[in-house]
Amino acid sequence: MEQYRIQSDVRGLLRVLQRYLFMIVTITLTAVLTSAVLSFFFIPPAYKATAELLIHKARQESGMYLLPASELEANVELIKTYNEIIISPSLLELVAGKLGEPDKGKALAKKISVSGIRHSQVMAITVEDRNPAKAAQIANMLAATFQSEVVKRMNIENIQVLAEAKAERASSTKLVTLALHISTAFFLGLAVSVGLAFLLELTDRRIRTEEEIESHLDLPVLGTVAAIPVHSSKLKSKAEEERFIVPLVYEDGSQLLTKE
Repeated sequence: MEQYRIQSDVRGLLRVLQRYLFMIVTITLTAVLTSAVLSFFFIPPAYKATAELLIHKARQESGMYLLPASELEANVELIKTYNEIIISPSLLELVAGKLGEPDKGKALAKKISVSGIRHSQVMAITVEDRNPAKAAQIANMLAATFQSEVVKRMNIENIQVLAEAKAERASSTKLVTLALHISTAFFLGLAVSVGLAFLLELTDRRIRTEEEIESHLDLPVLGTVAAIPVHSSKLKSKAEEERFIVPLVYEDGSQLLTKE
């Protein structure tokens, strides 16, 4: 009995989705098309420029701490420390000052991402900006400033700029952003349309099927009366005549049926 009820509920949900399928498809497609048009024509693309740093064995100099290469490869905490230094407010404010924007250190933090290339001693500093030249400039300035600051703060000289960021090599994120916006709009439109379909179904008190009668009234259905379509021309003409016949009432109370 419980299994039958579950199957009945599932069939009921599928019927609701089928009944409002046109509305669900329309709302979802509208959301997707709107998002695609806005993302492609009205949202300017962003560009990513990447500078790469090589972390190697420190050079032997007076006052310099030598970090063995084997220890460097195994020391994940050092990489994490470098990541934190790169995105630290003090370093970003210093970079912003060199770029002539001393009050935009916090804004730089939103544009920068730092990642370590797996199984290597290379770190990548990626900057995202609307201007590819500006993105490359920020990435190179950040890499150079970080290189000098590590020597001052940690007394370690083991960082080398492996590859500078180039504006012409900056990759556009327009397609990625477009795909992200479209997928978000699709799932959002689908969720809203399905939710609206069930809301309309809950507020609709009409009974359409035998199963709905049994479900709402808890009564068995003994029989159904099918609709009788009017096919013959005689029945159609008779129906039309009856539709336009009206009674005329005389003063003595008698009636005469006449056409309107």
